[in-house]
Amino acid sequence: MRIDLARLNHVLIPQSKEGRDRFRRGLIFRLLRPIFGIVGSFTREGQLFATVTLIAAGLGLDVVRTDVYLLFCVLAGVGVASLAISRAFVLRGVVPEVVAPRRVTVGDVARFEIVCRNTGADPQGGMLVGGPFLPWHGQWQPAEPASRFIAGLEPGETGRAAMCARFVLRGEHHLDTFRVAARVPFGLSLGPPVETGGTRIVVVPKPANVTRLTMPLGRRHQPGGVALASKSGESMDLLGVRPYRPGDPVRDLHAKSWARTGAPVVREYQQEYFSRVGVVLDTGTTDPERLEAAISLAAGIVAHLSRGEALIDLLVVGDAVHELTLGRSLGFLEQALDLLACVRRGPPPNVDALLRRLGPRLSRLSTVVVVSVADDATRRALVERIGGTGVGCAYVLVDEARQRAVIAGEALAL
Repeated sequence: MRIDLARLNHVLIPQSKEGRDRFRRGLIFRLLRPIFGIVGSFTREGQLFATVTLIAAGLGLDVVRTDVYLLFCVLAGVGVASLAISRAFVLRGVVPEVVAPRRVTVGDVARFEIVCRNTGADPQGGMLVGGPFLPWHGQWQPAEPASRFIAGLEPGETGRAAMCARFVLRGEHHLDTFRVAARVPFGLSLGPPVETGGTRIVVVPKPANVTRLTMPLGRRHQPGGVALASKSGESMDLLGVRPYRPGDPVRDLHAKSWARTGAPVVREYQQEYFSRVGVVLDTGTTDPERLEAAISLAAGIVAHLSRGEALIDLLVVGDAVHELTLGRSLGFLEQALDLLACVRRGPPPNVDALLRRLGPRLSRLSTVVVVSVADDATRRALVERIGGTGVGCAYVLVDEARQRAVIAGEALAL
């Protein structure tokens, strides 16, 4: 419900960057731009000062019975003077740049660092950093005022400020520009701002806490191994020794056996066997919370598998098949999280179409893990037909109980 209210609070503000750019080019924004400019020229202290000025104006309407209008005149004069002289406080030669994280997990705090460098010949006084207006799914976090303030910059000097935000919607988000402006004496207003470029950040789902995953046993022989695979587990197991043959690597000679038998002997290793896993995510649900739980669970399964000896070859989302190679030093969990960050609701799985896409790839898989949002004949048929190809298939259903467990962050043994 909190998110729905937040949506209503931003009903007139487009969520996408393209929509906001169109809004800025529209007639309404052009008419309101002077008002936005005046309001944006005030600091927080200046906005409070302006509020007090407006209250004094209301109380001083009766100029016969009260002298409050005199207070209004003084306050208004100070405010107008502050705005008038602010035009002279231009940050010449100051080049700002925003340093943002590549990705952040839903609900975690993202830190945006604004780096300002004075490339001009003159020193610059104190300046204040301001962030863009966030859509409904983002909120700036309270911070110490000093974290947004840069005391001053000498020529060639670099200063830093920071702002933090929290996002409740996964996906790829484009933020508008951050602004840096000089603070006018008395701290009521700001000079003309200089702006950074836009910022892109990927908000990824929070992986569920999967502590154990039981899968049907299955292996595929990989003759010669896989390039870049780490030499761990059974990848270089010693099978035994055998007589030396011309062309055998000298480094494989076994000195003790040679000394015992009197003939050259070499070690013989087992070729690599990998457990290759595909993860299928069912997105055919109209319940947004169920979909988010399924995405989080799929992310948790990928994270759990990537910590072990398995290779994660495929991530199937709806009808889209994504080639991956995660685990065993071959890839990164972030690759899968970036794909899961942009998942949208889809139709129920089409078994025939999905198997046609998976067909050429099933021969190299050991196991397929199906994360389903519903339990019906179609989903069961998908599991049975995958198992009929000789590939182990694990079926993970996101029902109401498991959905609550995922949302609560409970440990899951699947």
